Amino acid sequence: MGWRWKLPPYPSIFKVVRESMPDAKLAAFSSWNPINSGIIESDIDMHKETANMPETASDGADQEDLHGDGREPYARG
Repeated sequence: MGWRWKLPPYPSIFKVVRESMPDAKLAAFSSWNPINSGIIESDIDMHKETANMPETASDGADQEDLHGDGREPYARG
């Protein structure tokens, strides 16, 4: 059974732009597929690209100590 995205109650920015500027050239580039395959409405005429990215630390991959203080690479504070 695949992952399914429930449409949000508000339109995406692409839907708002398409409605106000029907001839605008729109494109979305993402490394997380649910953005292009679910969050952005499928009925919008636009270009969508999803990159194939390597797995993150959640799969046990080593990540560099970017802060030099032992914190998680994307930790805040």
